[in-house]
Amino acid sequence: MNSASSKGKAREDAHWQLGWWELFPLVDGPRRPLEWSNSSVIYTAHPSQPVVVARHFPSNRQFFLPLPPTIASSPVSFEPPSVIRVSPGEDFLFAFTPSKEGPGIGCVWHKGFQIDSWTPMEWWNFAKGAGVVCAEWMFAERPWIVPESGPPFRLPPKGPTIPMNSPTLLLVTETHFLHVCVLPPTYPSMKVARMPLLQFGTASQGGAPPPPKPGQSEQQNQQQANEADKNNDMNPEDVPPSGKEGRRVCAHAAIGFSYNEPHFVVAMRSKYLPPQNLPRSNHGTGFDSMDIDLELNLRDQGTSGSGSSIGDLSMDWEQWGEDSTIDLTLVQFDFNGSMISLQGRPILPIFKPGSQLMDIRFFAVPPETALSSPTISRDPRRPGKEKEGNTDKGVLYLATTFMDFDDYSSLPKSEISLYTLGLSVTSPGRTPETQWVTRLEKTRTFDQGALAFLVPGPARGTALAGFLDTVGYTPRQSKKSEIPVGGISVLQLSTLFLLASPDLSNDDRWEHSRILSSPDGIGRDIPTGVVLSPNSALLCSISPSANASGYRVSIQSLPHRQPPPSQNPPLRSDLSRILAQAIFTRKSPSDVIHALTYKSVSLDTVSATFFGAASVLEANSVGLTELWVGEILGVATEVYLARAKASTDEAEEDALTECWKTAHDICSVGALNAVFEDCKEDLGYDLDAIWQLIGLTSWLIALLERISASDVDPLSYADAAVLLHLVHPYALKNLSTAVNHVKRFQEQVNQANPKTENALLSKDALTDVIDSSGIAVNGLTPLLEEFQKGAAQSPADELRRGLMSCSITPAVRPLARQAIDKILASPVINRPRLFIKSADLNFNLDPPPAESPPWDPNADVVSKGMLLRRPGGVNVVCVRCGGKSETIVQRNASTVVSLRWKPWETLWSSRCVCGGIWIRSPVTA
Repeated sequence: MNSASSKGKAREDAHWQLGWWELFPLVDGPRRPLEWSNSSVIYTAHPSQPVVVARHFPSNRQFFLPLPPTIASSPVSFEPPSVIRVSPGEDFLFAFTPSKEGPGIGCVWHKGFQIDSWTPMEWWNFAKGAGVVCAEWMFAERPWIVPESGPPFRLPPKGPTIPMNSPTLLLVTETHFLHVCVLPPTYPSMKVARMPLLQFGTASQGGAPPPPKPGQSEQQNQQQANEADKNNDMNPEDVPPSGKEGRRVCAHAAIGFSYNEPHFVVAMRSKYLPPQNLPRSNHGTGFDSMDIDLELNLRDQGTSGSGSSIGDLSMDWEQWGEDSTIDLTLVQFDFNGSMISLQGRPILPIFKPGSQLMDIRFFAVPPETALSSPTISRDPRRPGKEKEGNTDKGVLYLATTFMDFDDYSSLPKSEISLYTLGLSVTSPGRTPETQWVTRLEKTRTFDQGALAFLVPGPARGTALAGFLDTVGYTPRQSKKSEIPVGGISVLQLSTLFLLASPDLSNDDRWEHSRILSSPDGIGRDIPTGVVLSPNSALLCSISPSANASGYRVSIQSLPHRQPPPSQNPPLRSDLSRILAQAIFTRKSPSDVIHALTYKSVSLDTVSATFFGAASVLEANSVGLTELWVGEILGVATEVYLARAKASTDEAEEDALTECWKTAHDICSVGALNAVFEDCKEDLGYDLDAIWQLIGLTSWLIALLERISASDVDPLSYADAAVLLHLVHPYALKNLSTAVNHVKRFQEQVNQANPKTENALLSKDALTDVIDSSGIAVNGLTPLLEEFQKGAAQSPADELRRGLMSCSITPAVRPLARQAIDKILASPVINRPRLFIKSADLNFNLDPPPAESPPWDPNADVVSKGMLLRRPGGVNVVCVRCGGKSETIVQRNASTVVSLRWKPWETLWSSRCVCGGIWIRSPVTA
């Protein structure tokens, strides 16, 4: 980076200009591994150790995946992982770790209930020079799409069909081999089939294993056979050849799946390396440059062990380096549950000399979802779509990005080329034959700016292109921690309905966004790895850095859609649509939540986003309305909690705190009802769980007291967020159901004849919780039933708007006032007990703490009981609300657990009552 300054006003600014050498990392080797999982965990490689580093976004909690035994025994012998790939369901993760001398290690981890609970499941060797270049998981899920208008729909299957619960991993190695790894649920270990990609070939793996040896079970025999298949990487046909001709290795690879197609395509770019069996002296030239007796005529020196003279090698140095072709192979895959079958068919390669490859990537455009316009004609050059009922195939694009450094005296030119694959008739005679061919559809060259990346776009048939500015300036007196160093644009891959030729022009429907960097990162923050967030709302990039970690991970905003003209009915906002889509597909909405926590986003926009998403979910609930409402309230908890922490205004902070606590309480009441239903018996409730049910009852009584106290307080009259429990049908129904459960539970315990000390103590404890409270539970039931009738007659949209804002809006304030007046006029409130607690009668002169944590540090956020804090134990912490729980802690074998309580407790092993995911945390005193 060159910088300069001038006199006068410009003296305040520092000008900079990129040099071609600063862009060379974009073409110097494969991209740095970077993954953003569906649970919003960003995985990358440690800069110097053979470790996979994981960081949850946006909580910024970091953890490391445990090493497999082979690497853990000698970590200094291995490089950082070069390939990382997470399965779509995030049950599995694959990483390839190269070795400094010996074979590399491929490892598959399996995830437990928490996001940081990973266990090495399978690991095997890859020969030196035959390491993994590319990895992809095949999946059977069909994601949901929420369009701008109309009902949500699911995309068709993508790629070959695989059985459910059979994770399938595809690997491309440096020796141009394809490895297909399948883990059927009925097999003890992974099944692996291998096939060469540069020639026609078939491969299979499976069937009956050889008969077991004496004393060996069938399961052990099958596992031993699978282990032999995995470690076949040492076979002679897969070991890279070595000789005076050098060797050709795969340097870049990509795997592309198309919709409604039973095959997939592998694209490979290779490079030529010089021979490896020459003596290890001065790069294998056969002489020692430090030998003072060395003759000056180097061309006459002896030959190396391979027969190549020094002169021959010096004259042929230009033949080493990147190949000028991109090889393509069409692969047919089939797996019937026990046998893997592969068939490869090479396609004519793409010839591209001169420029240096940045990346190769497939873009699968889904089939049409609307009727074609009769005024649009199809381009006859494009391959027609085969139709079998409703099985349109869409189109699969191969995008290649290149940089041309020319003579390395100026900034390089960037280029994007777009190809399609289709069938072509090769012999139009009596017996015509067809073969797969590639067709160059469009090439676009960029003279201004340096292309840094190309990834799938936010809409169908689009791509995101990131460009780095070649010149700029840094305001010296600016207080901003980040400055723009580039931009992100949306490019069109295809026009509407795929009826016209592909295009790479800028999409005018989208605005441009800026790439930001720290002032000291200009020229060094070159994105050597990029990945989109789970819902394509944000972009994560990784670049080299001079800090202690050795790299810098940054989050970039993506372009927003241009404001559309007024339409009737209006289109859905992007954030509402993406949020509803994330809930439909069971992905973490953390990237949407992050966008809603900016100070520049008003609270009205936040509530409108929730309202729009809730409208979509309820209109397509399929009987799951309450489930979707609970999901939205969980998201609201995280957004309002984050905004409360970031607020500098005390009044706003208090209001936002009430909002997120109300949303969380509504979720907790729903969880309480679920466990009371699970513990139901013919004559009451399972009293083996009496202490757990008493703990939940105590929490519910405290919630009722908070609601009643806000009714009596004239300062919060009809405006307290907690009053949503009395006005919204969803919250009111849950609260009424919970009160009825507690009422029946108390009646059962009172009628029981305690015969043991434990039964007597539990009965007295429940009596103290209910009778000493400021609420008459028996008199509250008819009031809540009356409130439900009034809420049912109120406008549904206004009630939904109030619930999504987690506050009493002006439209529902009259309903809240009616509820308050009826409670105040009834005898259900005992004011002395409501406002004066036994703890308040402690005449301790110590002042109360200035701030209290959001949660009682001794309370379990799920069971509402007390955390036991076992020495050396582990709690789990919710990354959304911060609550702690021991629901997954292994109990002592002598501990009696209700068989009806345990399934409910297991239900929360993977997530909190607010929908947040768990991360483990050691118990602190």
